[in-house]
Amino acid sequence: MKQHDAINRLLEILTETEIIEACMVTGDIAIAKETEFSPIILYCVVPKVMQVVLRKDILPLFETYYPVLYCEEERKPLLKYHVIYENGVELFMTCCLKEELPNDENRMILYDPKQLITNEVIIPKITNKDIGKLMDQLSCDLFHFYCNQNNYPELLKLSINIHNIYLKLLKYQCNIFDINNNDLEELPKEVLKKYFDIMKLLKYDKLIILVQVITNEIDQITKSFSVDLISLYHLDFYQHCKKLIFSL
Repeated sequence: MKQHDAINRLLEILTETEIIEACMVTGDIAIAKETEFSPIILYCVVPKVMQVVLRKDILPLFETYYPVLYCEEERKPLLKYHVIYENGVELFMTCCLKEELPNDENRMILYDPKQLITNEVIIPKITNKDIGKLMDQLSCDLFHFYCNQNNYPELLKLSINIHNIYLKLLKYQCNIFDINNNDLEELPKEVLKKYFDIMKLLKYDKLIILVQVITNEIDQITKSFSVDLISLYHLDFYQHCKKLIFSL
């Protein structure tokens, strides 16, 4: 595919000039599920001094592959480029230090002579504080859902938010600590079946029922929370918002 031609050419130039220390790709290309429209998501380990050098000649560098139709630079918090080529290839390139690389399990290392990039994906430990924040976010979403009964686009957005929180709490209950991973295969079969049954309610005329069912499921999950965990979110506000939802 064209994306692979682009990656090979850009990598050739970047390594020849010794600007980068390592390079990896994430997204669909990294797991060999790309289509002709999949963007290239490239991360390059570049020392701060070399980032200044890179910025001076970045457009000619990009055009060693193909004429550029669009190029946008972002400098903070990381140096990023969004490039669209005339042949339709889209590139997102981030230049960063090795400590700033994303902790993404779906990645493919393209260049790493000094072995700066580890293949080990570290899953951050989920703390009670994280769950407390989720519960407070849930309460706010439930409150706004109640207040936006005549605004379908907003109701749909909030329903999706509430669903996402439910899925994270469901994984937490099942001792799956990577709650930010959307992979459902880790859930036990009986939990997964119930989850899919609930998600059948994600329809235009069923959003209220959906949120009520999810709220009830989350309430069951909270019964297993420790006293310490419960103290980390606004329980009274959650109880209030829950009553509002069931009053609809």
